[in-house]
Amino acid sequence: GDALIMMGIKYSSNEGRQFAEKAQKVIRDAAYLSSSKLAQERGAFPLFDPVEYLKGVEDDREGTFASGLPEAIKQHIREHGIRNSHLLALAPTGTGSLTFGNNCSSGCEPVFAFGGIRKILQEDGTAKVEKGLANAALLRYQELGGDIDSLPDYFECTSTLDVSAHLEMLKVLAPLVDAAISKTVNLPEDYPFEDFKSVYMDAWAGGLKGLTTYRPN
Repeated sequence: GDALIMMGIKYSSNEGRQFAEKAQKVIRDAAYLSSSKLAQERGAFPLFDPVEYLKGVEDDREGTFASGLPEAIKQHIREHGIRNSHLLALAPTGTGSLTFGNNCSSGCEPVFAFGGIRKILQEDGTAKVEKGLANAALLRYQELGGDIDSLPDYFECTSTLDVSAHLEMLKVLAPLVDAAISKTVNLPEDYPFEDFKSVYMDAWAGGLKGLTTYRPN
């Protein structure tokens, strides 16, 4: 989310999803080639079978994840094997990004918020109120002379994004991740139950492995 903002690209746009897809392909390919190079040194994982591992779409059966890799990487795997059976996951980093990253670096998530108030419990039982959550992209925009009281429309966050924007980003990334993705779909407080059910049906129809939804109330 932060990278897209810094490039002036909306998270909800086709351009944003195309960038995410391109970035994840780079990560996928680097991980698989590195693991194959490790196998060249230390051997493949015990159950590795190059024919089964790289089996493509045939006999009306779905191809393996590795069958979608670039041909040069598949050839390296055929010759040397691969050290790790699975390599990729997008971690649940929403809270971690708030705690350790100044509200940035939250995996495939959009920015949660550009500001907020946090109550911090003190030793004497009272609560200290602090304004914070200043986002890294927002701070950079301010440093460059931008007006943070009148942000461009590419400053999207969970409170401004449509539910569909979360799902569409997931659909783009899921085919490029071999294990799992932790992704929260943020819902408005007044989201109707029938629409809520359709979120899960849409995710299932899109081939997603799993989904988390969150409604603030």
